[in-house]
Amino acid sequence: MKNIARFLKVSLLILLAASITQSCSLFGGGKGGGVSSATGMAYGDANDTISFKPYDIQNLPNPPGMVFVQGGRTVLGSFEQDLFGARDNIERTVTVNSFYMDETEITNEKWKEYVYYQFRPMPEQMGKDTEVKDDPNNPFVPSQTSHNGQELADLVPEDSVWASDFSFNDVYSQNYYSNPGFNEYPVVGVTWRQVVDYTKWRTDAVNYGIISSVAFDELPDEFKLEFYNPDGSLQMLGASASTTGTQEVFLEELDQLQQDMIAYINQNKKMFIERGLYLPEFRLPNEAEWEYAAKATVGTQYLD
Repeated sequence: MKNIARFLKVSLLILLAASITQSCSLFGGGKGGGVSSATGMAYGDANDTISFKPYDIQNLPNPPGMVFVQGGRTVLGSFEQDLFGARDNIERTVTVNSFYMDETEITNEKWKEYVYYQFRPMPEQMGKDTEVKDDPNNPFVPSQTSHNGQELADLVPEDSVWASDFSFNDVYSQNYYSNPGFNEYPVVGVTWRQVVDYTKWRTDAVNYGIISSVAFDELPDEFKLEFYNPDGSLQMLGASASTTGTQEVFLEELDQLQQDMIAYINQNKKMFIERGLYLPEFRLPNEAEWEYAAKATVGTQYLD
């Protein structure tokens, strides 16, 4: 039972804080070619390199696997009489902002995906006419250290969480995470630190996927200068042109490039946020958000 106390044997749900703000297209804002209501000056267009150009209103995609939870008010704490005067769980009303939450618990399959891509490049790739290949003279071998600096044993769930002196759980301790038959079951035996690392990876993976799908011309100029040639091809040492005219990139080079891009995106996220290309960070829900979502009181409350 000591092992159980060390691990989170809970259904893991990840939340995406969605500070929902409504973009406004009044006063000529939103798209280039309008006129500023503050100065009367015309906004620039694609051919104007001098005038101010407001970014287009972007609708961020829904986070994969998540549902929108409309914010509101909820009551937390105990309504029973505090006989001992502890006053550690006072009944109170709190306001919860709108947010996105996973529709189901994080499953073993999703956790295995996380572990897999901690040692390998992701399938999304950037660059014009890029062909990813494995170097026949130096085949790609996953590193012993993950992208976040840990070993495989530090990432996988702890099977001993199932151990108990009063029950026969040997089947689960040997099969629950590893056996494909449990792929769609909630992951258990992970620590709080492991979950935080998972949410960090998921933030990076989702936002990298969003940015990789954006047209080259819509990427920030600073980002293009850092990683691309003027024609949209990648600035990569070791990248070569194939007989088909595409740019060949080996898996090891792609892995390093993706980590460099993700690091750059995280260090300069503001330039992607203002273009509507960056989702807020994934995280665990707090107590108020968890209880509010569980009560499902949307549509049954009045608004001030």
